[in-house]
Amino acid sequence: MKNRKNLVILGSLVIVIAVALIGVSLKQKNQTSIVVPAEKVRQMISNGNLYYDPEDLQKSLTKNGNEIDLIDLRSPDQFLDNAITGAINIPFQRILEDEYRSYFTDNKLKVIYTDQESKAAEVWTLLTQMGYQNVYVLKGGLDYWKAKIEHQDIFGNASLDNEKARFDFKKELEGE
Repeated sequence: MKNRKNLVILGSLVIVIAVALIGVSLKQKNQTSIVVPAEKVRQMISNGNLYYDPEDLQKSLTKNGNEIDLIDLRSPDQFLDNAITGAINIPFQRILEDEYRSYFTDNKLKVIYTDQESKAAEVWTLLTQMGYQNVYVLKGGLDYWKAKIEHQDIFGNASLDNEKARFDFKKELEGE
């Protein structure tokens, strides 16, 4: 129950931030319109319909990577320093510019991310309210992806139990 309450609070916060982003974007030369009402977006957030699981994404990229756009919302410097292979960089401040709209109008699956998922969730809210479809947030963000997906095979299938002392230090010290 507490997790659901936290999710609703997080969702409400994301909606408020998204509305602020919309206000800022309306001041730009490109006018935008809200197609999906805030209540429906809030329901989608409450149901967890905005997230794409990293493990599922890895499988999807392996099967049909050309049908998925990975979009890194961080700054160009951050993107060049550390990004998911195959991702494109669209800084979140520029997401509504004409130059990038075409990425969101096709039928491809779009998975957006930042270091953690919160900033991407704000952008997701904005894009969803504008009527763009097939847009998801990478659950856990880039930090989770790097820790769990890209580095999961560092030790192969070994576990701590498998690595129990192949070497008994006590015996070695005692000279046995």
